[in-house]
Amino acid sequence: MGDVPPDEDEIERQNKCLEKCRDDFLAIEDLWTQLYSDDKATVEQVLAEFKKAKKAHVACCADCVPRRRRFDDDAKTEFEVEGITFAGTGAGIALGGAIAFELEMPVVAVICIALGAGFEVMAFRFRSLNDDPFDPNFTRLPTPSFPKLPAVRPVRKGVTSSVAKAANAVLANQAKAIGLLDAVITALNRADTAAKAGDASAEASQVKAARDFAKEAADTLRDALSLRFSLASMWTGPGLDFTVSDQDAQRVRDDTIINGFPRSLFDTLKKLGVDQQDQDAIVQKTTILLGKLQKFVRFRDLLIDRNLRVAEVRLAAALDRFSQSQ
Repeated sequence: MGDVPPDEDEIERQNKCLEKCRDDFLAIEDLWTQLYSDDKATVEQVLAEFKKAKKAHVACCADCVPRRRRFDDDAKTEFEVEGITFAGTGAGIALGGAIAFELEMPVVAVICIALGAGFEVMAFRFRSLNDDPFDPNFTRLPTPSFPKLPAVRPVRKGVTSSVAKAANAVLANQAKAIGLLDAVITALNRADTAAKAGDASAEASQVKAARDFAKEAADTLRDALSLRFSLASMWTGPGLDFTVSDQDAQRVRDDTIINGFPRSLFDTLKKLGVDQQDQDAIVQKTTILLGKLQKFVRFRDLLIDRNLRVAEVRLAAALDRFSQSQ
C-alpha cells in the first residue's frame, strides 16, 4: 500500500496544528518579555528562554506533518480541547506543590507534584493521539507498561495512613491511564507502518489491539473521580489543606517560572516514562498555563473540579467511540 496525498481534513488539521505551535511560541515569548519588563527576569534568562522556545517551536511544527488518522474529527477535538483542561489542572496542582515546598510541607508538596505531573503527561498523551509516527515493529503487538512512582508514606502530621492510601490509589489510576494511552499510541503507530508496508493482517491486528487498550483507558478515566473524591474528603486540617493569597500564589508562580520547577517534577516525569524532548514540551506548556493563572485554587477543590470531570467523561467517550469503530 503506497503513500497517498493527505485529504482536505488532514490538511486542515495540519494547519491548525501549525497555528497552535505558533500561538504557544508567541505565548512563551510574551511571558518572558513581561517578566523582564516587571524586573523579575534578567536579559540573560530571557534570551536563554527564547532560544529554548525556538527549539520547541521547530519540534512542534515538525510533528504537524499530515499522517494517517484513526480517530474521527470529534475525537481529535476532544483530545486537544479536553487535554488542555487536564494540563491546566496539572499546572494548578503543580503550583500548589511549589507553594507547599515553601510552606515546609514536603510530603504534601511531593503528592501535589506527582499528581500534577500525572495530569500533564495524560494531556500530552492525548495530544499525541493526533500524531502517529511510524513504528517498524508492526508484527509485534504492544503490551501495556504501567509506570510506578514511589509510594506515598504516612507521616506524623497531616498525611495519615488513610490519606497516603487514597493518594496512592489516585496515582495508580493515573499510571494505569498513562500506560494504556501509551499502548494505544504504540499500536496505532505500528498499524500505520504495517499499512505503509502493505501488511493488511498486521495492520488489522494492531488496530484491534489499540481498540482494546482504548476501551480499558476509557474505563480507567471513568474510575478516576471516585478515587479523587475519596482523597479530597480526607484532605483537611492544618497539615494538609492550606491556602494562600492570590498575590503570594503569583509570587511563587513567577519564582517557579524564572528559577525553574522543583526537581521532583522532572524526576516524576522521568518515572512516568517521559523522555527529555517530551519533558521539554510538557514544561513549556505548563509554563504557558502557569503564566495565565491569576487565582490560587486549593488542591482539594482541583481534585473534584467539575471541568476536569467533564473533560474525563468526554475523553472516555471519544475512546469508547474508537474502541467500537469498525
